[in-house]
Amino acid sequence: MISKIRYLVEKRGANGLPRFFWQPKQELVKAGWKPRRIPADYASHRDARALRVAAVLGAEDLNRQLDAWRSGILPGEDLPKPPRIANPRSLAALIADYKKERYRGASMTNASITSRRGAARSRSPSSRPRT
Repeated sequence: MISKIRYLVEKRGANGLPRFFWQPKQELVKAGWKPRRIPADYASHRDARALRVAAVLGAEDLNRQLDAWRSGILPGEDLPKPPRIANPRSLAALIADYKKERYRGASMTNASITSRRGAARSRSPSSRPRT
């Protein structure tokens, strides 16, 4: 049951009871979502089953907030702002695509472009002196 809940991780506690954590992916942590221990009232639960149920409910609630945040519906003060998605036909999207291809190594380097221009100029008839 635990493995089907997004970002819910179970660890063994020193007292034998499981401990549950909501641990979002690194990109969500960078966006402002913090990993947290759930449920918040951990000490009040003495039964592992009750603790597990409370953790699942807490993780599902956090995941609902995350889904609402991603869709832009939930503008909470304590939640990070949703990522801004550029229009795929905008100049910003074009620049982002260019940089992604450039850093992946798919485009030519400046040195190869310069050397090709220089080679083309030395062979062109307009670059030779007229006699």
